[in-house]
Amino acid sequence: MNKQNQIKKVLAFSIIFLFITTLFIPICIAQKESRIEDKQFLFLKPHFFGLKAHIKFDYDTDLLRTPIIPLTGEVMFPINVSYCVSGLSANLFSRIMNYLGLICSIELSIGHSYEWANIRVTPNVISMEFSTDWSSKEFYIYISVNEDSPAFETSLLKIKYKSSPQTGPFKRLTWVNSEEGDVCIPFTPGYIPIIALAPETNIIETPPGNVTELMFDMENLGNGLTIIESNVINTPSSGWWVYIQPETVLEIHEVKEIPLIIIPPEDFTGEEIITLEFTGRFFYDYNLSGLPYYATIQVFYNL
Repeated sequence: MNKQNQIKKVLAFSIIFLFITTLFIPICIAQKESRIEDKQFLFLKPHFFGLKAHIKFDYDTDLLRTPIIPLTGEVMFPINVSYCVSGLSANLFSRIMNYLGLICSIELSIGHSYEWANIRVTPNVISMEFSTDWSSKEFYIYISVNEDSPAFETSLLKIKYKSSPQTGPFKRLTWVNSEEGDVCIPFTPGYIPIIALAPETNIIETPPGNVTELMFDMENLGNGLTIIESNVINTPSSGWWVYIQPETVLEIHEVKEIPLIIIPPEDFTGEEIITLEFTGRFFYDYNLSGLPYYATIQVFYNL
């Protein structure tokens, strides 16, 4: 097997040598006549005839517009990377390199990220054959975001790429030059409603017939403008009047103090329970909501 590989390499190198010699003898003679002191012959300069590598990326734009809901784990997006070469006698060089079993490796990495996002690429090395036609392979980007991501704002991730060069015999000639750069790919974090509720107390004295206020601190811990919908879902009896404003709008990380107003009936004594329900909703789309939170307040009055 080793003997066959050696024969292949010798044959390939011989073809390349004959091709280069035939093509560049006139150029070398002209160079010698015009400038004898230049010892670097034109055909020995790698950039003169080294093939140029080309890399491009394709992806489903609509799929990448799908919002990534914070704190729900990674979302996978497929990306296609395509590779080809061009240049003087690119077909001949490609066939020889493929005959020798040589391949191009494209290294992929994330150029930058955000504090609120975790982004990774796999696989991070793609192997390609040499060809003058585009050939493609698929890799995957995995993205997860947290509650600090900007809801429904288009963000950009940068993928850096670099292809390996391919050199000829004795590492003197570059058959294929390296190609490197970066590409920006858009993605969109979704919305997550996270609210914090803190009544100043869960037990309060409510004298009969009098107005009593119990203050609630409401905070928006989510990643977008949020409406907190408030409902009194349980009162002791029809003789009670209990009110809290039905909607409170909060910017991100904003805190507001909202009163719960209680008026018990004139004959109230003892202990009762009031139950409230709070639901966070996206200000621009009322259907985007979180799970409800419940608060239980114990009211009492002793003669």
